[in-house]
Amino acid sequence: MLKLMREHAHSWLIKSVLWLVVAAFVGTIFYSWGMGRVAERQGMVAEVLNEKISYDEYREALDNLYNFYRNAVKDRNVEDVIPQSQLKKAALNSVIQRKLLLNEAKKMGIEVSNEEVIERIKSIPAFQNDGKFDKSYYHNFLQYNRIGAKNFENNQRTAMLTEKTESLIRNSVKVSELEMREAYEWKHEKINMDYLVLSPDLFMGKEKITDEKVSEYFKKEKESFKKSDQIKVEYLFADPVLFGKEIKIGKQSIENYYTDHMDEFIVAESVRASHILTKNLPVNVDLEDSEKMKKKIEEDLEKQKEEARKKAEDILTEVKENGNFEELAKKYSEDHSNAGIGGDLGYFSRGGMIKEFEDVAFSLNVGEISDVVESKHGYHIIKITDKKEAGTKPLSDVEDEIKGKLIDRKSKKLAKRSLLQILKNPSPVNEFKKSGSQDSLIKNSTDFFSMQDHEIPTIGTSSQFKSEAFLLKDNELSRLVETAKGYYLLMLKEKKASYIPELDEVKDEVKKSLSQFEREKIAKEEAHRLKKELDEGKPIDALAGQAEVEVSHTLHFDREQAINKFGMNRSLLDAAFKLKVKESAVVPVSGKYYVILMIERSGFDEEMYKKERDDFLKSFLENKQNEVLSAWLENLRKNANITINEQFL
Repeated sequence: MLKLMREHAHSWLIKSVLWLVVAAFVGTIFYSWGMGRVAERQGMVAEVLNEKISYDEYREALDNLYNFYRNAVKDRNVEDVIPQSQLKKAALNSVIQRKLLLNEAKKMGIEVSNEEVIERIKSIPAFQNDGKFDKSYYHNFLQYNRIGAKNFENNQRTAMLTEKTESLIRNSVKVSELEMREAYEWKHEKINMDYLVLSPDLFMGKEKITDEKVSEYFKKEKESFKKSDQIKVEYLFADPVLFGKEIKIGKQSIENYYTDHMDEFIVAESVRASHILTKNLPVNVDLEDSEKMKKKIEEDLEKQKEEARKKAEDILTEVKENGNFEELAKKYSEDHSNAGIGGDLGYFSRGGMIKEFEDVAFSLNVGEISDVVESKHGYHIIKITDKKEAGTKPLSDVEDEIKGKLIDRKSKKLAKRSLLQILKNPSPVNEFKKSGSQDSLIKNSTDFFSMQDHEIPTIGTSSQFKSEAFLLKDNELSRLVETAKGYYLLMLKEKKASYIPELDEVKDEVKKSLSQFEREKIAKEEAHRLKKELDEGKPIDALAGQAEVEVSHTLHFDREQAINKFGMNRSLLDAAFKLKVKESAVVPVSGKYYVILMIERSGFDEEMYKKERDDFLKSFLENKQNEVLSAWLENLRKNANITINEQFL
């Protein structure tokens, strides 16, 4: 979590953190009360400085963290961003860290006054009306969510104590001018290089695989072929579509929705246009390229632009003479996404296209054809085929849409409620067991699946379903699982422990793995041979021809910059910056071997440093503060007496 917050230190994510605290709290109440695990777990999760951490405390931290990420990633699944195992460890670490910080705050004599707590609460957007604190908002929030004011205020006080303690450590950090100059030089130093890529695929068929080798390889690598834990789950599925079949929506409900949500049906002015495009592909000019090279690139760019413009002007002449815009678009347009349909772009409103294109499109009348229009994509000829004025869609046009929305909303509520009623039953497990498929409720079970499987039998792809399933114990119901399809309640049916298979069971897998291993070995040996010859003075182009691979030439790049034609890779960047000019290295990256040759290295730019010094100081100081704080926290943890009950992780 700290990493995520640091990465977005100046973004909307942190600017909204106070609100997220409240939102997470609300989410926790829903998440824990509405979907809480039926079989409550008891016992100590951890012990820090002789103070016990209960399961409830840990669970609250886990739910808060889950909700924090859920708010942060919006439409994505939390489990796709951070694996559940990491989320659980992060939650426990956050509780442990809070205990350590509170202990340090006490030792340092740090306190938070009642006035500070009041000001903190007043600053939370959820409790404000027109930018000012509204006591009724605050009390309504507490009452609605069944939170005691004292409990909520104590939580805020605790958060402020930890923040104050962290701030004390951060504010103690200073940086010298020399330290900053060295860091600036390190960050802004640029190099360029040539490189060859030796992929194992180049050596397909050159590996020698025998039964004896397969057997030996399997003996060494048995663990890598280990079959993971597998489970079979019984579930009840509430499908909103089925619940929606009997729902009737009255005319008054539709009219009320339309009146209350009028803003949903406002349509902006829009046009429908077709275009013919001649592309003007950009040429990258790097500041570190030689003046001669830059001049040549710029000349090529101008020549290319002129050719694209001339082609567009010739097409425009033909359009005016021929008049069949759609056929000429099919023939000439280089926008292949719509050339086949006569260049039709459909309807779009202002802000839907790049400004140069849009300004001309909205200035034309229906049937008019533009002159040649230049944009970053090239040169356009635009024809307007229709226009729609701004306004509000009439109720008659959106009646079916509203009806669908209302049915969808009600059916989801009914589907969810049908499963929550089981969870609220005094004996929910028994209620689940005796439940069978009904008209709108489906009972089924999966086949065996593991955490590594992409798809779950009878379910399909659902990281939420899978994560919840693997938390299950015997005679325990899951929380309510919400997916794109509907709602699920799960119960563990059968479990298979992990095991190491016999060779015969996985022989094809072993052969495939051994083949890849052997080809990687050959690629590595060949890469080191080429490096040796490079070091002896042989030209890289000649060696590339010998190896039947291409030489790639990079533009100048720094330590935090993607390498053109390659992208961003930390190990390759680090290895490259360790080299002196004309030195070479072999770097393994994702099973391939890169033979790199340093070409040039830039020096320190004093003038640029003077211009950027103040901004650089802010970011450099912040990074150093984060590092010092992390090290301090790690030291606290190292020296504290901490016991963790691993069964909860």
